[in-house]
Amino acid sequence: MALGTSDHRALIPASMLAGAFLALACAPLSQPPDTDSVLPLNAITSLFGAPVVIAFLIRSRRGVQGVAS
Repeated sequence: MALGTSDHRALIPASMLAGAFLALACAPLSQPPDTDSVLPLNAITSLFGAPVVIAFLIRSRRGVQGVAS
């Protein structure tokens, strides 16, 4: 839905690049300053990824409501 195409030749590289960018953007956030501890990267990425998934679900539900019933 984000790219406006269902062509896998575009979707697979785009999802790989988006995932790599998200992991690289979250990596510095997983190491809090002035501490020796490291937070799990998957916990940090889920904080950013969950709202995106929820937004896509809400958007897809709005489109389905007009067709069903």
